[in-house]
Amino acid sequence: DHASKAFKMFETLNDRGLKTSQADLVKSYLFGEANKRVGEAQARWSSMKDNLEEISDDDRAINFLRHVLIATKQFVRADEIYNTIQNQVRGEHNAAGFLTTLEATSRTYVATFQSSADFWRGYAASTTRALTVFNRFDLKPMRPLVLALALKFEPREFDAALKLLVSISVRLVIASRTRSGTLEQTFATAALSVYEGRVQTVASLRSALDNVVIGDADFKREFTTARVSNAGLARYYLGALESANAADSEPWYVLNDDPAIITLEHVLPQNAGREWDHMDDDAQKLHVKRLGNLCLLQKSGNEAAANRSFDDKKAALGAASPVVTSMIAGYNTWGPDEIEARQILLADLAVKAWPIPSLRG
Repeated sequence: DHASKAFKMFETLNDRGLKTSQADLVKSYLFGEANKRVGEAQARWSSMKDNLEEISDDDRAINFLRHVLIATKQFVRADEIYNTIQNQVRGEHNAAGFLTTLEATSRTYVATFQSSADFWRGYAASTTRALTVFNRFDLKPMRPLVLALALKFEPREFDAALKLLVSISVRLVIASRTRSGTLEQTFATAALSVYEGRVQTVASLRSALDNVVIGDADFKREFTTARVSNAGLARYYLGALESANAADSEPWYVLNDDPAIITLEHVLPQNAGREWDHMDDDAQKLHVKRLGNLCLLQKSGNEAAANRSFDDKKAALGAASPVVTSMIAGYNTWGPDEIEARQILLADLAVKAWPIPSLRG
């Protein structure tokens, strides 16, 4: 049929072209099926597109369509969206109903990207805090699940579910396991279970996600060797570890550290001078971005000291208010062994900072 041929032609385009064209094909198909209700169909599609404009992503329309299908109907790959809608949505009544769902769901979907959205009025403050952290990591395979949770879970249960997803996200990122097929399938299956009412509590969600959850022992081991190149993430991790050390009730939430006040310090400097010759170049490269070598320090106007020797830095580190920073001054020298030792201490805190409840039973 004509649309299928058109789609095959589009398949030869690059990925971006394919994604945009698929959205256009879906639109044409749904308008065609809507028949006499085409005016209503156009209004719904237009409203959906307007809502999605608030997300800064060139592929937002097709990503949204895919995430809605995964959350409410079945798992689909990016290149199967058009064919799936053709198979699932036929006739005037179904096309109009599907477009009504898309329009309504697009508001909720956009809200999951924006912790300041009106949608979250009536939710706990910790929910929007968790959403802010979740969006910092933005693991795409979790998007359909967050959508399903926002549509179906009561606010209190949603709050707990989102905190669980923050902990799962951090653990996956630290362990470099964010790109596996199992991940996408597991989150997709859980999303549909939430949408269809088979999963209604955080306890059952935790159970549904068990095969992607990185347990404490595994997480601790991964954390002891973690290297972080992204300064924003390093700051977040260190802030959360500091909160965990202080036994804060929400250790996983720290995103308000102002770079103008708090700096990210590399104890072994990124551009180490002769004072650091006790470590060869390979050892320096290997350890400079290890979390054990990073700390948060108040800006003092004394940033020129950043590349100085460990002895020169110790006083400033020891006087720092973050305890996780000041503990560094307890070491006599600074090299691979000390970085390793400190990172093992941080790994113990990490399990508290991003907790995951064990399965009951």
